[in-house]
Amino acid sequence: MERLFERVGETVHVATLVGTEIHHLDGIEAANHALRFGLRTGVTLPAHETSAGKALLADLPADDVDARYHIALSGPRGRELRVDLGRLHEELERTRRRGIGTNFEESESGVAAFAVSIGLIDGERTALSIAMPIARCSRSDATEFAAHLFTTASEARNDLDLAGHM
Repeated sequence: MERLFERVGETVHVATLVGTEIHHLDGIEAANHALRFGLRTGVTLPAHETSAGKALLADLPADDVDARYHIALSGPRGRELRVDLGRLHEELERTRRRGIGTNFEESESGVAAFAVSIGLIDGERTALSIAMPIARCSRSDATEFAAHLFTTASEARNDLDLAGHM
């Protein structure tokens, strides 16, 4: 997370997937911008509305995604989810092809975010994300952020693999 922050200078988070929610475990806020995206550490959000959620859901087989959402939709807060499973599967297929989850004002107005899955860490599906005000996000930024996410995620996977063999 610290490497990613140094590379992009925007707010970054590490998040896990729990059922159909993203749990933001930790983050670093980019405090050097007058207009910035604040930390969401401790905040849970619907996975299908977030870049990290899409990146992590895209790691799962379609039947696992369906099972998670059928349970959530049949629960007491199911009506609040506002999810179209057909559209979600289309978005997850795009995420798989690109290797990156995106969020353009889906979870919050004025926010753009990008995320990649790191994989399983201590049995938890984990992702790294970058978030910023959408007013400061250009197409060239998105390409640069994606490259930094891919590099940092690869380094994290390598570091975690090496640590597991020590």
